[in-house]
Amino acid sequence: MHRSKAVMLGLMVLSSATMTEAQEPSESSFALGLSRYATVFSVDTYKGSDEFRFGGAAINATLSLNNNLALRGHLYSQEWEDASSTELSGFDLQLLLGSNLAREGFKYYLSLGLFSEELEDPGYSRSLSGTMIGFGLGYNWERVALDFSLHARQAQPYADMLEELGYPYSGTVSAGSGALSLAYRF
Repeated sequence: MHRSKAVMLGLMVLSSATMTEAQEPSESSFALGLSRYATVFSVDTYKGSDEFRFGGAAINATLSLNNNLALRGHLYSQEWEDASSTELSGFDLQLLLGSNLAREGFKYYLSLGLFSEELEDPGYSRSLSGTMIGFGLGYNWERVALDFSLHARQAQPYADMLEELGYPYSGTVSAGSGALSLAYRF
């Protein structure tokens, strides 16, 4: 008699879990889209500070492994706002840890990642790569995802480049990037 009650209780729990699953918003595991992508590095000089701002477009792809874990990448091309002949192009790869990454609704996340890029100016070229950490938030609709993210980047590659160019700075170099993304969810 106790065994049949246990089986009935198990079936009730299983059926309620199935019903709850069916009522939750739909999940999407892949998104592909476009971003407005920007990179800035700031340098403290003897006279104050200088900022080098780059902006452009990116293609982004996100693979949600579950509702709390995702992989994202950007492939970007940017121009220096002070001289369009200076270009910064590359990619980043990120691991997103957050909430509601696969389902419809509001989402937020922390990101850990890597970047690799090439700075090209007539007569000069330099490869830059390092790590990055950031955060983001956004909203998932059934077929569309909107995201805004900011990242602090490892600044040493930029400091090394400035030193190689003989740029006078007094010590502190900081770097970051950000993206505003719109993607189609599959």
